[in-house]
Amino acid sequence: SEPTDQIRPAGRPRDASIDDRVLSATRELLLEVGWDDLSVRLVAVRAGVGRSSLNRRWSSKAELVLHAILGETPDLGPFDG
Repeated sequence: SEPTDQIRPAGRPRDASIDDRVLSATRELLLEVGWDDLSVRLVAVRAGVGRSSLNRRWSSKAELVLHAILGETPDLGPFDG
C-alpha cells in the first residue's frame, strides 16, 4: 500500500485560473449591474465557465461576492439576525 503522504485525491486538481476569472468577473459585474441584478449565471457567462464550477467553490451569491471583495472569505460564525 502507498504511504499516506503520497496519496492524491481523485480527479483533476482545480484550475486556479478559474477562481481568478470568476472573482474578477464578479467585481466587474457588481460595479456594472449592482447586487440586485448580479447572478451566478451572469458571473459564469462573463468568466467563461460553467455554473457548476462556481457552485463547487462558493455556496451562494453572497459568499462569492464576499470572496471577490475581501479575498478569502472569513468565518463569520452563525448569523443571529
